[in-house]
Amino acid sequence: MKIIAGKFEFKHFILFTTDTTSGDAPLIVTFDASGSNDDNGITSYEWDFGDDSPIETGISQSHTYIDDGTYTAKLTVSDISNQTKSHTEDIIVE
Repeated sequence: MKIIAGKFEFKHFILFTTDTTSGDAPLIVTFDASGSNDDNGITSYEWDFGDDSPIETGISQSHTYIDDGTYTAKLTVSDISNQTKSHTEDIIVE
């Protein structure tokens, strides 16, 4: 398991884990943002997998990368004040 973290200001902490960040196509990657927190409370999680697939929502997602390439997966969280913070990680499909 790989842990990816991005810290923004004192009161926002965006964290997601993946079960892998590289492998052969088709590559199934499980993403989990349950480690993220915000002092105002997180109201939404949006996942952009970087491969032109639709944006997905929820605290966790599983995604299949079909084609070879390097994709930038991005998690964006919003809080009750409509502030957003994001973090990215490259996924390499061979």
